[in-house]
Amino acid sequence: MAGTGETKRPSTLTPLPVRRRTVVAYRRGAGRHPAVEAAVMALRAAVPQELAHGRVPPSPPPAPRR
Repeated sequence: MAGTGETKRPSTLTPLPVRRRTVVAYRRGAGRHPAVEAAVMALRAAVPQELAHGRVPPSPPPAPRR
């Protein structure tokens, strides 16, 4: 399989900023419906606050190579 073997050169994973937007679709005028408002609020509450606005906590430093 490609990509599953040993590499001859060391590689480094670099954390990159990620931005995700979730859009809730509903029919025109339904945005004020209590069930729609509750669903949107529940989705927002499920996202940790540090991720809600694109702020990702720093990753720990890489483990030393052996």
